[in-house]
Amino acid sequence: MLTHSLPPSASKPVTHTSIARYLTSIEAAKHLRLSERTLSYLRAQSGGPPFIAISRRRIVYDVAELDRWARSRQFNSISEYAA
Repeated sequence: MLTHSLPPSASKPVTHTSIARYLTSIEAAKHLRLSERTLSYLRAQSGGPPFIAISRRRIVYDVAELDRWARSRQFNSISEYAA
């Protein structure tokens, strides 16, 4: 009878915070409640959330960065936004 033992790291529970979760452009747009076109426009204008270019045709977004970017656009009044 053969027994297999797992490496010590495999026995540790994996938490959501320890795994970077990446979303496609479509998923990221849904996450932010934007259209995919708006997210693409923001990316082209350097005004959107940080992204990772896996290749020329494959763009992904880290969920934590999407949330951080959205929070950075939080304002208390219209006058703050216009400034």
